[in-house]
Amino acid sequence: MILNNTSFLFILTNCVAVVNLLLVIYSSLLIKKHDYIVVRIISMTLSLVVYALGFCWSSVIINMFTILRDTYNDHVKKPKTAIIALFCIFGTLLTILVNHIIAGNYSSATLFSMKYIRIIFLKITWRKIMDERMFQVSTLQSLALGYTRAVMTVGELMQHGETGLGTFEDVNGEMIVIDGKCYRAMDDGRVTEAGDERGVPFASVAYMDNCRKFELSGDYTMESLKAELNNRIEEDFGLNNMHVIQIHGTFEKIYARSELSYRAHHVTLKDMLDITQTSFEFSNIRGSLVGVYYPDYMDGINAAGWHLHFVNDERNKGGHVYEIKMTSGKVRLAKKTRIDIQLPKDPAFDTYSLKSASKDEIKKVEQG
Repeated sequence: MILNNTSFLFILTNCVAVVNLLLVIYSSLLIKKHDYIVVRIISMTLSLVVYALGFCWSSVIINMFTILRDTYNDHVKKPKTAIIALFCIFGTLLTILVNHIIAGNYSSATLFSMKYIRIIFLKITWRKIMDERMFQVSTLQSLALGYTRAVMTVGELMQHGETGLGTFEDVNGEMIVIDGKCYRAMDDGRVTEAGDERGVPFASVAYMDNCRKFELSGDYTMESLKAELNNRIEEDFGLNNMHVIQIHGTFEKIYARSELSYRAHHVTLKDMLDITQTSFEFSNIRGSLVGVYYPDYMDGINAAGWHLHFVNDERNKGGHVYEIKMTSGKVRLAKKTRIDIQLPKDPAFDTYSLKSASKDEIKKVEQG
């Protein structure tokens, strides 16, 4: 049987679509999130079967956008993977559009184009909102008053940001979120990666896609570093905004603390730490300070000013920082103009009078 030009083009464009699907599967294999790999391959295979049976492309498109999101959320460590996924999406969209035109369905082609242009616009808009947003679990007031139950898991928290800090259920160690991974500093200063199932009563995380970069040199203490950072954010008219920061540097000294678990309710954070907190120091060490800044009018929602945690380059030492001696540092600083707070759903949360939280106690706890 001799194929006419229209049939040939139709087959050719569908071959391109199949190649696109294979590329998407390949890109999913490059993502170091093993929980996703099998699910994504099965999902894409089912989508291909659905298409072969003559049904709509919706499931294919949805899966492609999902893979692009997962790829992007892999902290842009694999830009080639993200580019492959992006080309797959637009290649497939173009293939479907061409098929409509070849079949003479010009009205369908127009509707299809408008539909997916809208989807792409919404995706870009949502990404912009995520870039501008600080995500917070509960409030510092509730933590200070002793609400240390899990509000969400580490796995759920990591869907909202790649950099930040917090603590774990029952104040079982200090949290450091850096490069899209969550670490737990224990009471002796040792650090391990936190499992996705761990509970989180309090945390602040954000993405750092659009950030300022600059370098610091000279001797910095905690006080002088905070003053320098305040000057930097004031230059950007950001004193009344939130900020997330990462400083990779060389330190003569890091003075830090962490704590053991203390299971109790309506026992203040200060009283818990008086029992469980341990201080330690690190000398001549390279690593990263990770922190957040909240303006003074948000005091209580979080600690006003700068709040910093530390983890070394080997990711095996760290904690809540209360003093430093830094000789140099490379800074990434991102301003945030939105905040999304996930409050506890537990009825017990309503038994805490948040206004009664002592600002003096909070300040004392934050300063070590």
